Amino acid sequence: MREQPARVMIVEDEFLISQELQARLESLGYDVIAVADSAEEAVERARIDKPQVALMDIRLQGEMSGIEAAAILHQELGIPCIFVTAHAGDEILDEAARTEHSGYLIKPYRDKELQAALEAALYKAKAERERRQVLDSLRKSLEDGKRLTGILAICSECKRIRNEEGVWQDIERYVREHSQATFSHSLCPVCVKKLYPDLWEKLRREGLLE
Repeated sequence: MREQPARVMIVEDEFLISQELQARLESLGYDVIAVADSAEEAVERARIDKPQVALMDIRLQGEMSGIEAAAILHQELGIPCIFVTAHAGDEILDEAARTEHSGYLIKPYRDKELQAALEAALYKAKAERERRQVLDSLRKSLEDGKRLTGILAICSECKRIRNEEGVWQDIERYVREHSQATFSHSLCPVCVKKLYPDLWEKLRREGLLE
């Protein structure tokens, strides 16, 4: 799914737990680029190191809570956070549920659960970035007054488009030459289900797929 390992930040004030979690993440193929033991440090490190996702212990020492730090990471930097707690019935989970987050894990959790939570968070964040890019491109196209019109001949098999000179072009090239839009590549839900059924099931349960 990715050419490079996803960059993960761990926010945990128990040293041994953070070390054990780092080892588990690295064994699963993730790149742990930062480890913070407080919410304040997490915000500072995130601004510098730019992780793609953060594992955030809810209960942290210091004036700032993990929930507050997660809100800053999401709103300011667009970094998704997965909350971690040892108490499934913790009232603080109700507070966390009202914030922008990408799920939570209850200690102890298995590697499969950890990986599924991380992949779901990364998938959701990537989809949100691409949605914003498409909206920005469409908005810019409308502002520039350059848009596609008329009837286009498109191959029903390979999806190439026949241009004005009668030459068949890749749809990406044609759209780039005739509009202000650009393409980024992802996987639609149908392909996610086909190629990564475990991740698809995780996303479906969390209501992230239609």
